[in-house]
Amino acid sequence: MTLLVVDSIQLLPAEESRADQAEQVASTVRALKAVALERKVAYLAVAQLSGAPAERDDARPRLDDFGALGAVKHHADVVLSLYREEMYRPGGGIEGATELLVSKNRNGPTGFVDLYFYQRYLRFEDMLDPD
Repeated sequence: MTLLVVDSIQLLPAEESRADQAEQVASTVRALKAVALERKVAYLAVAQLSGAPAERDDARPRLDDFGALGAVKHHADVVLSLYREEMYRPGGGIEGATELLVSKNRNGPTGFVDLYFYQRYLRFEDMLDPD
């Protein structure tokens, strides 16, 4: 299977006729999904969230943090987020500890997986099963 990666969805060119960012993103997401279904490929769209999580007591990303990218929340089959506590509270947790949050999954459960981030290699590994 082929995987198409879009990094970042906010950088895709917008149609001039679209008035606001929410409409532009919705149109782009629908077009990407249509192409993926037509060509029978999977696609991964990377999106940067607003700064809202940093302002909360629990900075873990939520589906509502997509804001103008609400179409992503609506059309996506799976929504994954990464949370590294050390990014929000340095010294407040285990260095490298990361949560892979499954916020939406049309075909299965939601939840999280504990990962460890090796900064030197820019690599994540399952914290509970490093093999």
